[in-house]
Amino acid sequence: MPLRDVAAQIAAVLEPVAPQGRIPYGHGIGMDNFEAPVLSVDSEVVADPNLVIVVHPALEVAGRHYFLGDTFLVTETGAERLANDPLTLTVV
Repeated sequence: MPLRDVAAQIAAVLEPVAPQGRIPYGHGIGMDNFEAPVLSVDSEVVADPNLVIVVHPALEVAGRHYFLGDTFLVTETGAERLANDPLTLTVV
C-alpha cells in the first residue's frame, strides 16, 4: 500500500478536529530514530514487507500539543504492531 494512502486515512480522521498542515504523520525507523520514508499525503513510497514505520501524528488542540505514536512492521498481509502495551491513554 502506498504510504500516501495510509496518510490519507489518518488525515480523514484528524484534519477535521486538529489540522496538521504540512507536518508528517510518521516516519521510518531503523539505525536512526527518524529516517525515511516520511508518512505524508505526498509520499511516493510503497510500504513493502519488512518496512518498520512509526505512526505518530502530532496534534495541537486548544494550544496544547499531543504526540501519540506506535511502531509497526509491514508484513505480507498487513502490519504488525510491535509494542505489547495496552492501547489506553493515561492522563498524568
